[in-house]
This record gives sequence, C-alpha cells and structure tokens, in this order.
Amino acid sequence: MSTGFRAVVRQLPAAARTKSRMEQVYLPVLAFATMLAAGTVLRLWHLSASPAWQWDEAVYWRVAVNVQHGLLTEHPLRGVAWTPFLYQPPFYFLGLARWFSATGATIYHARVLGVILTSGMLAMLFRLLWRIHGPGVALLAIIPVIFDGWLLYIERISFMVTVVVIYVVAMTRMYDVPTHDWFTSQSLVQIRRVLGLQQSGGTLTSPGKLLHLLAAQYGLFMVSLLLGLAGVLVAARRLLQCYRARDWWPARGNALLFSWLVAGIAVYSLSSLKFPQYFVLILVPAYCYLWTELAEWDWRMAWKAAAVAAATLAGLAAFWLAVPAFRANTLAQVQQYAAARIPSADVVVTEQTIGDLIQQPWCTVEYSVPCLHAAAYAITWRTRLQSSTEQADAAFHRLMVGAVRVKTISGAVGTATIWKLREGR
Repeated sequence: MSTGFRAVVRQLPAAARTKSRMEQVYLPVLAFATMLAAGTVLRLWHLSASPAWQWDEAVYWRVAVNVQHGLLTEHPLRGVAWTPFLYQPPFYFLGLARWFSATGATIYHARVLGVILTSGMLAMLFRLLWRIHGPGVALLAIIPVIFDGWLLYIERISFMVTVVVIYVVAMTRMYDVPTHDWFTSQSLVQIRRVLGLQQSGGTLTSPGKLLHLLAAQYGLFMVSLLLGLAGVLVAARRLLQCYRARDWWPARGNALLFSWLVAGIAVYSLSSLKFPQYFVLILVPAYCYLWTELAEWDWRMAWKAAAVAAATLAGLAAFWLAVPAFRANTLAQVQQYAAARIPSADVVVTEQTIGDLIQQPWCTVEYSVPCLHAAAYAITWRTRLQSSTEQADAAFHRLMVGAVRVKTISGAVGTATIWKLREGR
C-alpha cells in the first residue's frame, strides 16, 4: 500500500480499516493461495507417467546421484580419464542431491522438487507484480501464468531452468534496492558467459527452427505461443512509441517488466540455450507484461476478466490433452531394455543421456575411439533436431558398418534404436 493510502486508512474508523485491509490484502492473498494450490496439484497430477523423460533429466539425475557420493560427475566413460561435470554451476546438483537423500533418488522425486520450486517462483512473481502494480493487477496477471498449458507441462519436468527463473525473479525484485548495481554487474557477467557458449547438438539456431519444433512437437500449446507473441508485440508497440517520442517515458509505467522481457528475448536469441524448456525464459515475462498492460487498457473490467478467463481455460484444456499424449517414455524403455537384454559387461556406444541411464560401460558417439574394438552394442538417438550420426566421429561410423538393428523404440521425445555391432561379436 502507498504512503497516501496508509494515511487515509489511519483516519478511518476501526471497522472501516478492517474492511479496507481485508479487501486490499487478505482477499487477494487468499485468492492467489487458492489458485497456486490448484496449479500445484495439476503439476503433480500423473507426474511419474507424463511427460516422458526429457533429454536433460537423465543427465541431472545421474550427476545428482553421484554428488550424493561425493563426486561431481556423470556415468564415467570407458577409456577416458575422470573429469568433473562443470557444464553448469553445481548449486542445482548440490540441492538435488540433498533432496534425493531425504526422499529417494529417482527422476520422479526430482520432478517433485521441480514442482515445489515452481510454486515458490510463482509466489515470488506474485509479490513482484504486487509491488509494481498493486494486488488487483497482480492477481489478474498471475492467474494465466499459473494455468498456462505450456508452463503447466514444462514445469512438471526436472530442469535446471526452474532454478534459473527463480534467480531471475529474485534479481528483478531486488533491482530497485540500494545494491541493485551489484546485482546488475553480476548479471552482465553471467550474460557474457552465456553468450560465449558454443553451439552443441540439439540446440536451435534460428527463430524459424524454434517455431517449427514447438509447432510440431507441442502443437497443443499454440495458444501459449500466441499469447507469448502477443506480449512481445505489445512490447514492440511500446518500443515504437518510445522511438517516436525520442524518449523512454512511454515505457516507464511498466519499465521493470518491459526490461525483463527485452533482456530475456535478447539473451535467449543470442545464446545456445534453445532447447524447448528454455522458452520459459521468454514466456513468463511476456505473460506478465501482456496482462499488466491489459489491466491498464481502457476496457471494461468484465472484458479484462473475460480475457483472463479465456486464456486460463485454453491453457487448462491444452494441459488436459497433453498429459495422455506425451506418456510414451522412450528413454525409460531404453533403460529397461538395456538392463534386461544387454549383458552388464558389454560395452555400449551411445548418446550422453542414454549413457547416464544404463549400467554398462560406454563411450559417446562423439568420441568412440576407446570402444572401437570392444563395443558390442550401439544405441542411436534421433529427434526433429538431431541424430546420433550427425554428432558421431569417424570411429563410430566404422563401428556401424554391418551393424544389425535389434529394436526401435519411439515416442514424443525421440526415437532410440538398439544395434548389435559386428566388432563386438
């Protein structure tokens, strides 16, 4: 509440002050808590079965399991010296390892932690929106974020990006405190590191590829994409107004969210972090900016509420259809097949994530030289973005000469093929 509002409230009778505080604070908080609880239940619904295990989940699971035993590493590679897993900062794996110690070390338990972290992020986001725009606008804007179909789906998965979004929201919240210069400088350091990343297999290299992937693999969530695009267009319109005015004053009324959205688009577009889950880095600020801007439009309150309700219902419908549609767990089936059908001592050449799921000694397709004369099986992986043959070295192609296809397992995430190698017979 503003200082002026507090002064007016102090002059009211006690009953009026109680009613005013009820309307201004308690009711919005209660409404948000109810919505957040409902959103959390939906994120936990059928969590063990849908969606199918995603590419990074197996890697994060394996690293966290090893951290439990004092090693920051993945499943060690055959013929390669031990190296620590330093592709990402270790804070997520340290937290996940502690969580595994308390609950159990499975991908399902990692997902439960992800849902808990998402709920915390949404609470922080609601507080941020409240601070900027007040309780009414904050509640109007947060509901479509809680019940968006894409976010309900992607936030059920154990991804490091969940923690990244918490960091971004916290940093945005702290921007206007006296230490904001320090946070800004540290953020710029991290951005420089992100922009310096080399592209790797599985990344997207253009907006066109991003839209193609999302439309092809997650066509049920087109409403989310359209709403995100609407937020970007509203920000672009505001930017055009600034250009015409030769001043930033048209954007100052919602400057913090405007800056967050623009920064998110810039960092996402220029970095190699373009797996589908990282789209949340744009979608969350785009939603917040869209709905807080809509709250200021010259519309009747009924029309604004109807727009929020329509977006919420569309998100729930998409999520309801997506849960059964993405249950074919390709990676889990590969893990089960390897455990049941491939001898534990046989050497396998495969992709990083599959290597982290199996117990057999293994080499990567990118560096299969140590397994050239020892490998008995290969497990290849193909998605709309990549295939094992595109990433493989010359030794892998030599191994695959005369290989016999044993089994193919397909699902929404990708297609795995198990091969019996001639070299290993």
